[in-house]
Amino acid sequence: MKRLIDLLFRHRFTLLFLFLQALALGTLYSSAHYQRSKWTGWTSEVENSLFSWRSDLRSYFSLKQWNEQLRQENAALRSLMKESHFELFSRDSLQIDTLHNRQFQYRAARVINNSISMENNTLTLDKGRVHGILPGMGVVSEKGIVGVVLSSSAHYSTVLSLLHSRFSTSGHIRSTGYFGRVFWPGGDHRRARIEDVPIESRLSKGDLIYSSAHSSVFPPDQWIGRISLVERSEATDFLSGELQLSVDFADLNSVYVVQNLLRAERDSLESLKPAL
Repeated sequence: MKRLIDLLFRHRFTLLFLFLQALALGTLYSSAHYQRSKWTGWTSEVENSLFSWRSDLRSYFSLKQWNEQLRQENAALRSLMKESHFELFSRDSLQIDTLHNRQFQYRAARVINNSISMENNTLTLDKGRVHGILPGMGVVSEKGIVGVVLSSSAHYSTVLSLLHSRFSTSGHIRSTGYFGRVFWPGGDHRRARIEDVPIESRLSKGDLIYSSAHSSVFPPDQWIGRISLVERSEATDFLSGELQLSVDFADLNSVYVVQNLLRAERDSLESLKPAL
């Protein structure tokens, strides 16, 4: 208590000045309309700025939750698209072509680890078996094909990237329908190759390459890339070309894991030996 009294005594002149200053300002703003209105306006502006700042701060920290919700909604919408369904009846057996059943189901996931500079590149996703992610499922993004699920634990999964020596898939030329084998030769993470394209396809620079129905992993018409260079081997009747990939693997954050609900049936049928 004695220390408090000593402290107040040492600063008595400063405290007296502050008291008189507050008293003078109070008297001024209570008696003068103009000053009172200016003070009220200034305090209201400060208060509004604080409320706005707090609202912006809350919105910023809510972005992650909103983005996750949007990705889940996009996955659900992709699963409902016509391209993700197959016809239950052919046009020959049914006049009105309205009955379809789902073939492809999408699940949103986030990339939490990624490599692009090695010979065999992989990704790690924040979803695993408890989320329905299993090895062999395709992985795509908003811009095109990403890879294939390599393995999955309870809560995580690894993906064999398109930028991997073991990756290859069937790609077709959007303008003509001809197809070839797409793979990554190594090196530049922005480029891949397509080979074994029939010469009559008239493959040319600028052609768009999409996934084909030959693949049981990816839905048809998922973008792969654009032809930037065409080459012809004199020894064969096939063309090859260089692709500018549609997906920027150096900036990959959100993906969709695609499950082909009819893949087991197709694989089982194609594995049967033909009857003689």
